[in-house]
Parts: sequence; structure tokens; C-alpha cells
Amino acid sequence: LDMLLGKIRKEGRKALIYSQFTSMLDLVGDYLNLRGYKHLRLDGSTPAARRRYEISRFESARSDYFVYLISTRAGGLGVTL
Repeated sequence: LDMLLGKIRKEGRKALIYSQFTSMLDLVGDYLNLRGYKHLRLDGSTPAARRRYEISRFESARSDYFVYLISTRAGGLGVTL
């Protein structure tokens, strides 16, 4: 993961990381913080207004958010990235 994210970042791309387990997203979030990677998170507890705001921030060409953590258990959220 460390090598892959480093390569993706150097190429100027962004990463989506999916997990069925929110506890795994917690761990990955801690890792991203340790590495200094700005990230956002979407799970079942994310309110609809916040979700729309964060998605637009992540998709913006000027965004400095590099990784979006997404719970596959957040079903039915209608997310298009």
C-alpha cells in the first residue's frame, strides 16, 4: 500500500480505498495521517449534505485531498466519483 500510494501520488492521480469494515478504514485513516496524506471518508454515518460537499471537494482539480476512504456497507448512497 505504501509503495502503491506513493506511485499514484507521484503520477498526480487520486485513490479510492474501499472496505466492508469501518474498523479497517479507521486503520487506513491512521496510516494516511501518519504519512501526511489528506483524505476524506464516506461511511453509513456520513450525512447526505456532508457527503455531497466532500465528493465535490475530492473531485475538484484544485483539491489537495489524495485518498477517499469508502465503506462498501454504506449502501444506497448513490455515489458517483
